[in-house]
Amino acid sequence: MRYYVSSAGNDGNHGLSQSRPIATLAALASIKLLSGDSVAFKRGDTFYGTLALDQSLRVGGVPAVTALAYGSGPLPLISGYKLVKPGAWSFYSSNV
Repeated sequence: MRYYVSSAGNDGNHGLSQSRPIATLAALASIKLLSGDSVAFKRGDTFYGTLALDQSLRVGGVPAVTALAYGSGPLPLISGYKLVKPGAWSFYSSNV
């Protein structure tokens, strides 16, 4: 199966089509990816968090889950940073 991920998607979607993509890496992590599956990330989007693919899913030494990009624009970015929404933080002290 191919799963689609777009920052404009919705984590309530099944992710099996470009018209119903999931939105976050957290939602992707809840999907049990199997050998032969692929994950297509929307070009131009940034995804925050971590992505861990099961390294044991291999066919002939090659990873059996493939990451792809779809759409147009720059390659998607997977960032280990955590996105902090405006107003979700407060001043602690000078420069902190």
